[in-house]
Amino acid sequence: MSEQQIRLGTLAENPQQGHKYEYKSLPVGGFARYLVLQPASSDTDPLVCNLYTARLEEFPPFEAISYVWGSSAKNRPITCDGNAFYITENLLEALHQVRLVNKPRTLWVDLICINQTDAEERGHQVSMMGQIYKTSICTLICMGISDRVHAPIVADLVSKVDSMTQDVFGRADFSWRPRSFPFPSDSDPLLSHGGWESFNVLLQKPWFGRGWVVQEAALGTQTLVLWANTAIDWLKIVQTYIWGIHRALMLPNIQKTVAVRSPFRGAVTFRLEGAIQPLKFLERLDCARWLDFTDPRDRIYALLGLPSGNEWVPTLKPSYMVPDMHIYRDFACEYLRISQDLDILHFLHNDDSTLASEFASWIPRWNIRLYSSYSGTLNNYSRFSRCIVSQVSSPKIMVSSDQTTLEVRAILLDTVAFTSAKFDQSSTTSEDVASLWETVSTLPNPLPYLSSPLKAFVTIFRCGVYRGVFTEWETRQSAYMRLLSRNLSREDVSYGDAEAFHTSKMEDVHNKRFLVTNRGYYGLAPGVVQEGDICCVIFGTKSPFILRKTDKVGHYKVVGSALILSKEIDHNGYPMALGSEENCEDWVEWGLDEEDIFLC
Repeated sequence: MSEQQIRLGTLAENPQQGHKYEYKSLPVGGFARYLVLQPASSDTDPLVCNLYTARLEEFPPFEAISYVWGSSAKNRPITCDGNAFYITENLLEALHQVRLVNKPRTLWVDLICINQTDAEERGHQVSMMGQIYKTSICTLICMGISDRVHAPIVADLVSKVDSMTQDVFGRADFSWRPRSFPFPSDSDPLLSHGGWESFNVLLQKPWFGRGWVVQEAALGTQTLVLWANTAIDWLKIVQTYIWGIHRALMLPNIQKTVAVRSPFRGAVTFRLEGAIQPLKFLERLDCARWLDFTDPRDRIYALLGLPSGNEWVPTLKPSYMVPDMHIYRDFACEYLRISQDLDILHFLHNDDSTLASEFASWIPRWNIRLYSSYSGTLNNYSRFSRCIVSQVSSPKIMVSSDQTTLEVRAILLDTVAFTSAKFDQSSTTSEDVASLWETVSTLPNPLPYLSSPLKAFVTIFRCGVYRGVFTEWETRQSAYMRLLSRNLSREDVSYGDAEAFHTSKMEDVHNKRFLVTNRGYYGLAPGVVQEGDICCVIFGTKSPFILRKTDKVGHYKVVGSALILSKEIDHNGYPMALGSEENCEDWVEWGLDEEDIFLC
């Protein structure tokens, strides 16, 4: 054995004894690094790898690893090019999981292939990550080496759901129309399969809450989940998840990773009509608020590589030398300039600190999450909603040269006269809401509503939507109205329906406040709303907004979008949302003037 072989063997066993690995700068252009992980006959053998540099299109066939970073402490040594290279505990486990016994494995691993201490290189490589995952022959999702009991059970469940799905797709009478996929019978053995509990164990893995996995799972030509000693096709897991929610009704709808979103055609038949279109970029950013990112700039960068169809995608170049708030500002300004629409205002999550900040209140801070996880409910946004338009002028969208103010066309409608305490899904009880109703019902403000005041009050908690079967939902709402008017006791058979309605509605209105305007209109607004704030319509948006005056005339802070009820009622007798239809533009009768205002 040569002296060099002896030295490398010693370093593999004790990499601390070698020199610490030092990166060489990448050449200018589309260069990146890939890693070759050397084989080992035993799981206990130390990790040995080599790093190579090449243009991405010249990479040999490689697989990309997706894993949870976990602790940022890089205190686990491996040997890289004969030198000591320190990585995290989670990456150490992932590399052990993917290492082969009899041959090297060519990989791309972010923590090793990118010099994380070089901000300029990091930004450049992050801009290439989407293409890297698209180029890889397979993405390996490393879920860890534990759970050897649950993993094979989930693999069996996934296989059986896939077999059932393929059987349905193969039927002569099957169509791809929305809602065409059948519900299972009560005796279907899949409903009693013991794997659903294990499947929930899988869904609770930290990987599902990590932000970067959206891109990593979606872009690869093939994606495998490595869990303990089992490999499972990612798309079949997605298939099982979607069937479990929409047909078996076996799983809680808790994961945003799937929604942001997986390219599985079978989802077409499980989802509501219209829900199968790819999410727009703003909607993806909003969904990603429930995912974890170490760096707040990645809330935008991590989604840049996702397929966009014909939709606009920002041209931002990832840079980790620019503050995160500047990234959010630059994105908002580019969005407004290119799209010429004001949808972005519906995605504001402002609180006391953001309104007190010198940073513009009309720019969404994608690292702040205040409201319900039910997408679209509490920002009063839907791609299918109509825009409120002026009858006399075009919408105005003009960002100042210093990017601090946004000039828009608006009508100032009303002033907030009353606000409730902030709703909290964990602590606001039905008794609290009943007491609120007692207070609201005695307010002196005139009521514009044709329906009963209590019906209008409870309609606010719908947030403009209902879920499930309408008749079942209406039964629960009726029980809730009886509870609020104190005509329902705990012994009543409908008490459970009322409390179930309350629980679901408190999730929707979490961190919001009920309000009444001077004109007597009921509304639901961000928790930071206060008496004296202005209710307005901004032409080009899809709902009213709440503004706050500043010391400068004509300049306002944006509190956020609001659900305000019109006096008009729908075919079920419930008040409609103000501005949702042309006949719901109540302000037309008030003789108010349009004006140009400045959001700051």
